[in-house]
Amino acid sequence: MPLPKSTATEFDPFTWPSDAGGGQRLASWPGGNSSSQSAQAARLREAESRATALAERNAELAGHLAGLLEALPAGIVILDGDGRVQDCNSTASDFLGEPLRGCSWASVRGRALSDVSGGQGELTLSDGRTVNLTHKPVGPGRALLFTDVTEQRQVRELLARERRLASLGEMAAALAHQLRTPLSAALLYAENAGRTELTAERGQELLGKSRQCLRDMEQLISDMLHFARGAGTAETTIEVAELMNSVVTMAAAVTRDGQRVHVHDRIPDITQPLTLTGNREVLGGAILNLITNALQHAGPTAEVTVALRRNGLDLEMLVTDNGPGVDPAIAGRIFDPFVTSRPDGTGLGLSVSRSVARAHRGDLKLLPNTAFGASFLLRLPLSKGSAQTVEAFDGMETEKS
Repeated sequence: MPLPKSTATEFDPFTWPSDAGGGQRLASWPGGNSSSQSAQAARLREAESRATALAERNAELAGHLAGLLEALPAGIVILDGDGRVQDCNSTASDFLGEPLRGCSWASVRGRALSDVSGGQGELTLSDGRTVNLTHKPVGPGRALLFTDVTEQRQVRELLARERRLASLGEMAAALAHQLRTPLSAALLYAENAGRTELTAERGQELLGKSRQCLRDMEQLISDMLHFARGAGTAETTIEVAELMNSVVTMAAAVTRDGQRVHVHDRIPDITQPLTLTGNREVLGGAILNLITNALQHAGPTAEVTVALRRNGLDLEMLVTDNGPGVDPAIAGRIFDPFVTSRPDGTGLGLSVSRSVARAHRGDLKLLPNTAFGASFLLRLPLSKGSAQTVEAFDGMETEKS
């Protein structure tokens, strides 16, 4: 049965009944317009789409960057402001071992490196490999880059040895002459010492000269072997102060009356000594060669000064004398074997000294002539674990007057 048709006013949701039973239409709510709402929704969807695309793009770039870092043959370590490992790649893990992330760099360095200097340059890993470390600031922290240079170092050492052997081949003819001269003199002195008409004192004098010629030959052969081997194979940690004490003692034996040798340093006192890594005997012999060369060239009133200072990661040793200096005609060849301006010189002392310096990853250079005398600069890399300074040995000297 159909309901009766109501005579009441039809309900309008936007009309509020008045007290009189009538109604009045309400004004539209702000934003209630359907076209405006649709436009806002479209803009919102577009913004969300752009944000999603940007996030996907960033994720893609981050993945691409992570892939590149993993593909690098170098180790990457990112440290935060507190010195802790924030991130790293697999090559760094191979070099330094696990764990890495979250660990302090000091603890990682202590377990992974055979030296703990923390500076830049070549470092030796605990497994014997050599890596080159460089680092740059990144925000509050630092980025460390490790490159394996083990093969490069081996190649450098091999090339240095090949160069020395090639030089030895070129020296063969000159060496025969150098050995023949003292050998002939030794034989002549020995034959003359046996003459019956000589007094016993004169015979002993000639035998002494013969022995001196043989010692010169022994020194020549020793210098040749050192030149060929460079630093040799035995490497130890050498305290600079102890090395220089030893050199001063040896220098006293070759210092003649009226000559003086002074050793000074510009390195402040500390509790931990400065150290080198290498062959103690060979290094001491190379330094003694420089001092002996200076004494011989400067003459009876020689004043030789050995000044030491630290320059970054290197020890620098400046050897100067008050002699006539190096003849400009041979200055460019002064380190070639058998090049000498002295009639009684072998021309091997400086060659051996530079060979030893380079075998210790250092160098020896002749500085331009000053007002008087000659100056040679010996540079040697310090041990990575060395302290910043060394106990003083200023004032050590050898003097004979």
